Amino acid sequence: MTCVRTRSPRESECGPRRPAVLRKDLSSWQAFPPAAGEFSSWTKTRGSADFFGDDRDLASITPGDCDAFLIWMREHLSGATCGRTVKRARQFFGAAVRHRYLTENPFTHVKAPPTTNESRKAFVSRETIQKVIDACPDAEWRLLVALSRYGGVRCPSETLLLSWGDIDWERSRFKAHAPKNEAHEDGGDRWVPIFPELRPFLEEAFDLAAEGAVHVISRYREGTQNLRTQLLRIIARAGVEPWPKPFHNLRASRETELAATFPLHVVCAWIGNSKLIAAKHYLTVTDEDFRRGADGAKSGALPAQNQAQQPAAPTCTDSQDLSQVLVGCESMRDDAICRKSLQDNDLARAGLEPASLAALASKTSMYANSITGPSFTMGRAARYDSGQVLRPGHPYSRSNATTTHVTLSREPRSRASCTR
Repeated sequence: MTCVRTRSPRESECGPRRPAVLRKDLSSWQAFPPAAGEFSSWTKTRGSADFFGDDRDLASITPGDCDAFLIWMREHLSGATCGRTVKRARQFFGAAVRHRYLTENPFTHVKAPPTTNESRKAFVSRETIQKVIDACPDAEWRLLVALSRYGGVRCPSETLLLSWGDIDWERSRFKAHAPKNEAHEDGGDRWVPIFPELRPFLEEAFDLAAEGAVHVISRYREGTQNLRTQLLRIIARAGVEPWPKPFHNLRASRETELAATFPLHVVCAWIGNSKLIAAKHYLTVTDEDFRRGADGAKSGALPAQNQAQQPAAPTCTDSQDLSQVLVGCESMRDDAICRKSLQDNDLARAGLEPASLAALASKTSMYANSITGPSFTMGRAARYDSGQVLRPGHPYSRSNATTTHVTLSREPRSRASCTR
């Protein structure tokens, strides 16, 4: 009987599916929850439609095309944007491989450029932000700026979601909700202290709020309003130089200030990011850091600290009697010679444990007659069993044996009695 093995329906699906293009055929793919995030990332990828086109077959994209895409992006986009684009493309094509649209990911070998841009980091001082606050048109705009600079709140996502029910006046804290972190265990909610710099602006907005108002910011909630553009106009009206990221730099400046006073894990819990993200995209070195470092060096604080950590060895000064130093050195040399003589003549051949009590007594007498210097007593009494092999420091003794305690001591003698 001949057995014929037929392929199961699941095995028939293991191979690649029908050819798919970048946007048209994959539009229905977005309905699947596991792939929705990757498809959304690809739609946000800048330059993908211009370089590949919407009707490009996925299987026709080769690793060489991906290298050419990276070169094209470097000519038209910033380094950080290129890095984010490569990561999103890698996620998108990786999902296409998992869903059997492709057999391999062409972006696997493409190295994403760094996503950090140090030139766009800026610390906004309190003097500068006070001028901006004074140029704000109303109380809500002053609160918008204060929430970003003194509360470390994301604007506009977290600021516009803040309601008066989230303010805990008694415990001096408010709850901020981050939509981007809703997938986390905490649901994107965190508690932030009402800092002393922030409280006056919250109280002013509360006093001016209409009866029954729900949200803290009520006038600028429409999607057609561009808060970034309006903030740039306020900055120009204040007569200060604009910074690269209008709202993000305010939030980063607040985290930099808090990190200089509080532990970093506490600051990250208030700001709503991790230590790694804070170090890469938020924390900056300020002019105040340089001033404190220079003042510490001038005042001698740093050398004093180093000296306290590692005391310097005593040196010979003019006020110190040189004869005393020589006498001390001579005494140390003679003691070392005495010990060397005892080891060579008396203890070298006996080994670590004397054979009997008599041998120990003999060597004890020789040692006591040979050494000189201040009196001393051995810290541990040796216990020995008569007629047995002696074991100094043994904690037990036999009940039928006579136990002898031996204490060695040194009596003061002149250094002349020590023979070499």
